[in-house]
Amino acid sequence: MDEDMKKECFLEEFKEAREINLIVDGIRTTAKKPIKSELVLQRFNFVISQYQEQPHLLDRHLKQLFDKLLVAIKENTADKTLVHFACKFLYILIKTRGYKAALCMFPHEVTDLQHILTILHNEDLLDFEGFECRYVCFLWLSIVCLIPFHLSRFDDASNANKTTLNVIFDLVLNYLDSNNRCQDASAFVLARFLSRPDVRHDKLPLFISWAIQQFRERSGVSTVQKMMGLLIACASLFKVGPRDQLILYGGVLMNEMMELKVNIDANTKVRKLALKVVQRIGLVHLKPRLADWRYKRGCRNLVDNLKMMPTAAATAAAATTAGDDNEVLLSSSHTNSIYCNDDKDDDAGCVPDIVETVIETLLLGLKDKDTSCRWSAAKGIGRITSRLPLSLADEVLSSVMELFTSTSNEDAWHGGCLCLGELGHRGALLPQKLDDVVDVVVRSLNYDERHGLCSVGCNVRDAASFICWSFARAFEPAILSPYMKKVITSLLITCLFDREVKVRRAASAAMQELIGRQGSVVNGIELVTSCDYFAVGSRSNCYLHLSKLISSYEEYRQPIVDHLIKNKLSHWDINVRELAAEALGQLTEMSFNYFVDSGGLSGILLECCTPADLPNSRHGAVLSSAHIIHSISIYATNTLNRTINEVLSPEVIESIEHVISKANSLNYFRGYHGDMMKKACCFFMKQVSSSKFSASCSDMIDSWMSLLNECMHNEDPSVQEWAIDASTFIIDQYFKSDLHKLGDLMLMYMEELQHVQPHVRCAFCRAVGHLPLFALQMKTADNNEQHLFQQLLRHCIHPSLILRSFQSLMNIRENVVDGAFQIAAYKTTVEERKDAIHSVARLCQNEEFISSCLVSDVLLATIYQILFISVNDYTVDDRGDVGAWVRESCMQALYDITATVLKTDLHRLTPRIYLKIFQSFVQQSCEKIDRTRSLAGNLFYKLLYHIPAVPQIPEMDRLKDVFKYKEKSMINWSSPKQTFPLFAQLLSSRHYSYHVTLGFVVSVGGLTESLVKCSAENLIKQLKLMPVDDLKSFCDVFIRLFEDHHKSDRVIVPIFKTIDKLITSDCFANLDECCKNEFMMQLVKLTISEITKCKDVKKILPSIDILCGLMDLCPESRSTCLSRLMILLCHGYPILRKTSASRMYETFMSSESICSAEVFDEVTNILINTNWDMDVSELRPIRNELCDLLGIPHPLLLKTN
Repeated sequence: MDEDMKKECFLEEFKEAREINLIVDGIRTTAKKPIKSELVLQRFNFVISQYQEQPHLLDRHLKQLFDKLLVAIKENTADKTLVHFACKFLYILIKTRGYKAALCMFPHEVTDLQHILTILHNEDLLDFEGFECRYVCFLWLSIVCLIPFHLSRFDDASNANKTTLNVIFDLVLNYLDSNNRCQDASAFVLARFLSRPDVRHDKLPLFISWAIQQFRERSGVSTVQKMMGLLIACASLFKVGPRDQLILYGGVLMNEMMELKVNIDANTKVRKLALKVVQRIGLVHLKPRLADWRYKRGCRNLVDNLKMMPTAAATAAAATTAGDDNEVLLSSSHTNSIYCNDDKDDDAGCVPDIVETVIETLLLGLKDKDTSCRWSAAKGIGRITSRLPLSLADEVLSSVMELFTSTSNEDAWHGGCLCLGELGHRGALLPQKLDDVVDVVVRSLNYDERHGLCSVGCNVRDAASFICWSFARAFEPAILSPYMKKVITSLLITCLFDREVKVRRAASAAMQELIGRQGSVVNGIELVTSCDYFAVGSRSNCYLHLSKLISSYEEYRQPIVDHLIKNKLSHWDINVRELAAEALGQLTEMSFNYFVDSGGLSGILLECCTPADLPNSRHGAVLSSAHIIHSISIYATNTLNRTINEVLSPEVIESIEHVISKANSLNYFRGYHGDMMKKACCFFMKQVSSSKFSASCSDMIDSWMSLLNECMHNEDPSVQEWAIDASTFIIDQYFKSDLHKLGDLMLMYMEELQHVQPHVRCAFCRAVGHLPLFALQMKTADNNEQHLFQQLLRHCIHPSLILRSFQSLMNIRENVVDGAFQIAAYKTTVEERKDAIHSVARLCQNEEFISSCLVSDVLLATIYQILFISVNDYTVDDRGDVGAWVRESCMQALYDITATVLKTDLHRLTPRIYLKIFQSFVQQSCEKIDRTRSLAGNLFYKLLYHIPAVPQIPEMDRLKDVFKYKEKSMINWSSPKQTFPLFAQLLSSRHYSYHVTLGFVVSVGGLTESLVKCSAENLIKQLKLMPVDDLKSFCDVFIRLFEDHHKSDRVIVPIFKTIDKLITSDCFANLDECCKNEFMMQLVKLTISEITKCKDVKKILPSIDILCGLMDLCPESRSTCLSRLMILLCHGYPILRKTSASRMYETFMSSESICSAEVFDEVTNILINTNWDMDVSELRPIRNELCDLLGIPHPLLLKTN
């Protein structure tokens, strides 16, 4: 790590010390200002919290800060606001540095006791805001209550019953059921208080009796906090209290807890605390010394430890000479420093009976359902066993080992592993027991029990890694050397192939600890550097890269291969199976003899046809055999210069040929796991075909093609994709030389392209795109080309779009495509069109294909015409604008095919086609869907600066001037705020104005508020900046756009909304009156034409705003607008009648020139006062009266049959 990185990650000193001291100095004045005090406290908390990971940097300044704050508290005990404020600062400091370090900072003067009691007496137990004050005072009290004076000296003579001793005792008991940190602090105070000589004789029995009474009365959730407080207090008491006194009450308390079953309470925290109390009761009944028989590694004294090093080295040499013996022969001079294994066990009879109950309870806690309880029980057993005689400790270990059975659940295994780790860490595991313990560790590292659709056991494997870590620190290298290979191999496999990243990292840490401390590991340095914390974080990196690297060391290669085959190919997670299969494929070259000569591959192939209740094993076997066969082929070809059939035995070849047929006969492709097996078998066929495997019988190809056909008819697109991918290699390997079969296959493809089921047509549309060139060039018996590619083209266009553009297609097509564009008897689906376009693009990306005789210049132009038509596919269904999928495929196809043509022969396309490509991209870059805009903008930019350049593009310089070239485009093409200002500059372009306007109109009429606002702002801004001539051209383009989309609601409704925004923004103020009136009249004419005989409310509503706006701006259109509005006043829908009347009223009020002053009041009164919800027959006379006042002819009622 470089110096800059260190400065960013680590703090070197308490830099804000001066600022913090100034804040503390001013707390007396700050506390009186509520707002300022809150801001100052936030700043203090922010600064101190930065040192959570390096709190020791505060130590130099901590004493000074504590003194200032505590002085402020003592001098202003009566000022509750100041006391609370100062305690908040102290609480932040204590939280950051830890209460143990903070205890040393509190003063312990005699006078402090009265200050603390006064503050606590004034506190409200239910006041949450002041809990910091109470917490700080209790911590302070835990120091002051130990003053070496009898507490009776502080009693009030006027109140004999209210002694200081009783006050503290009652005060502490009241806070044991707090639901904040005060509970822990009060329990800590109680434990220290009861350890005083002048208190324990009177109050200790009283507290134990009170605690037992509370245990018996416990009920309900409200008492859980009190129960926790009691248990915390008992645990603290049995930790710091006098052993000679506590031993009298431990048995009573233990019996009461067992009788009330506190250790199996429903609350996790209660169970955990109960186990803590139980273990400390057990420790109280044992002598406070560690057993002599424990294994001791080294000495605490560094000098003595260094003196022992020569002896340890001699011991290691002796162990090496001993060969296979697991017993280590130790010299007598070193015996006591390592362990003592005397047969004498004088203290065995001195262990009280209650200890057996404690151990039994803790062993039961190892099976608890919560990890925290198991961990507490494991530590308890470790502590107690360290004090037991050897014979009893051996019995405890035997009881722990009994947890590792096939009938035990994962909780028991995890608790047992934690316990073994603690025993090893504390030296309570002797070398004689390592044989059994190591076997358990290896089994635990592989523990993975299936539960339903997942498995349990990751915590067991994690704890097993902890055992290995503890072994590294506990035992000498000479002791562990016989087991190192076994343990390291298991850890290595776990850190490479475990499913969970936390387990892989735990195993990696344990392995590094073992290698670093033990040293006797083959290639240990390489293992440590390769399998570090970060390297094992990625599962795919472990399986595909690290496994190959580690397998280069022969010692670990075969265990890795065996583990993958036995454990991971049948794993419940499909991703693990796939990675394991791929890993085996990569290891095949290094283990070539094992897979080919030793039956490794044949064994896996047998698993492909396992019983029906093992689908995961079958799936993993099929995948792995596919990878292995492919790797064998590569190795045989490149290294041995032989084919795969020459390398494999006849039995294996026969097994390969019958994998698919056997799976089919055993109905493995049916049922819940059928699709999974289909995918695996498709991959198997692909890998075998790409390996140039020669089939000895035609039955194999028939069974393969039958499965492929079944997969292509599957409704799951992923199954279809696997089959399509496999078909490419199968056709290339097995059909190239058999023209008869190839012809039949192509005929089948043509028939399936007309299948009645849409998902089948989609599958074969994609499949045609994967066909090799020779298959597309296949001819029938009468020497006519099969128009499979032309058949594919008919699936690219919606039938309605074909009809709309049929004339344009007729202008450029020739006989080669006759029949390709006949209207289909079925309606093509969106997915089908998308897939067909994708296949056309895939085929045309192949330079060999696009340059072949299959694609003439006329057919190439036809392909582009089809894409230009389909890029306007705006199909909408209940899923939304699904036509966007087709448009996106079209744009990608336009770019891919054009890029290929530019590489091969850029003159095959006309300038008009190149122009239409850019026009399509420009239009889609301005429309309303972010994803579509992003794709269009990226492709437009890439094609604009394509090398070789696109020839003869009109206004290329202008385009490049607007869209500046950058080596890495920094434009976010999906952001309208970045792209719309750029494309808006093309509104005045002669070649791109129409398409930019169309895109902006659709965006302005969209539903997303931000998109509508951004597009409208940029459109209006650009129009106001336009010269008059460009503005006239825009008006012509807008009218043409209006006319071209007559009765197309997708565009007309946005046009209405756009017109309304343009009118209200006065964008056409620069036009002369003649042009302006002519433009307005055309808008009125086209608007009325659109809403005539229309019953769509969403379409008519925006037209009302247009008619009212144009009526005001264009006097020539006033009569026409009023006539149409009069018709709407008696429309069948009330919402239209009311909206028309309201908008007319607003227009009349804003412009009094519309009607004469004589009738103005009468007209506006009729519009505003009439109830337009009345029946039309009642409204018609009122409407006619308005017509008379405005001089408009009465609308005539159409005759009805």
